[in-house]
Amino acid sequence: MWWGFLGGIAIGAVGFLLGPTSDFGPLFLLLAMAMWTVALFAMVAFYIGEAWIAFRSARQRADDALRLAERIGEVPSLRRGAWSYALWSRSYERYGRRIRGLLSPGGLLVLLFLALGGLTVRQLALNPAIEQFARAQSCGYEAAITPNENCKWTGRSTVVERVEHFALRLSTHTLVLRLPDGTKKSAELGLQDLPDAKPGDVVDAQIWRGQVTEVDGYGSYVWTGANPNQQRINTWEWMGALIVVILLALGVVFYRYRQALGGAIYESAA
Repeated sequence: MWWGFLGGIAIGAVGFLLGPTSDFGPLFLLLAMAMWTVALFAMVAFYIGEAWIAFRSARQRADDALRLAERIGEVPSLRRGAWSYALWSRSYERYGRRIRGLLSPGGLLVLLFLALGGLTVRQLALNPAIEQFARAQSCGYEAAITPNENCKWTGRSTVVERVEHFALRLSTHTLVLRLPDGTKKSAELGLQDLPDAKPGDVVDAQIWRGQVTEVDGYGSYVWTGANPNQQRINTWEWMGALIVVILLALGVVFYRYRQALGGAIYESAA
């Protein structure tokens, strides 16, 4: 597995040194990418197998503990204690009581569900703006730049600057445009981009309620952050990411529950 990564680095370095002008340069680079891909899949399969073995072991111990508890009539109390440990067990003694509660799996799940609820409310709040944007008719430039007018203007605008921002290893982009009346407007492209844009180029910009909502040029178009449709997409993406994290957290809680039933570790939640 690790040899695949290291070998891919060595072969990729050879391909980089040979360069695109050599017949073998691109071949070595493709071979390196193939090795990295295989090594990545092997690593994922290995850790999934390790997690499955640990889960099966915890489940076996839990089943044994439940059978024993059933004989002595202690199943309800055993389950309550196991769920208490799985959700609220706190192992961060240097923090205060409230902070320890938030750092527990149950506290994390509460925060995640609150965040998911907030995104759901935002998604519902976007519906009126999306409907208004869909009903907006074409109009003149002066009406489109008025915040209270529900209409769109699409016309030629000049690229002043393309700005790239870096945060948390992610690159976001902003396109500064000069509109027909000489004013400058920023089009927030987010993770999308028009990489060919350079100062002096002319693109088609859509204006709605004084905001740039779409930029069309170089054979493609991009919805900006002011576009309600793009805001809905961004919210769905955040909701999808949260749901994945919630499912992972639930998996951890269920594993800790099985672990507590088996008596591997037990800590009172009191």
